[in-house]
Amino acid sequence: MLQSLLCVLQNVRCRHKQFMSSLDEGNAINNGDQDMPILIAMLMVVFCFVAPMSMAAQSADVESSIKSINTQKLTITLEDGKTYSLPAEFNFEGLAAGVKVIVYYTVVDGVRVLDDIQVLN
Repeated sequence: MLQSLLCVLQNVRCRHKQFMSSLDEGNAINNGDQDMPILIAMLMVVFCFVAPMSMAAQSADVESSIKSINTQKLTITLEDGKTYSLPAEFNFEGLAAGVKVIVYYTVVDGVRVLDDIQVLN
């Protein structure tokens, strides 16, 4: 990925030099050529903001027993002391303190958000 970004940067720099030299020579150039470095730079900025978001939103799982469930705050706490936020439409059926589960979650803005839960027998 880093190599492709370096390649794009080199391409932008090369196009910029061509653009500047054509201006110095007084040659008319195509508007598409003028817009290309700007377009590439804008795409790189967007990529720099989007790429970390996709890496940050990776899912994880943990196996533990339920310590407590708070139906008002929509949270579940496991025996390891970690709390997980639940979606508003979450079905609490079959869950109670002491039940062993596998929790699949994603960390969003420092909060562990439950994606799925599997009860173990």
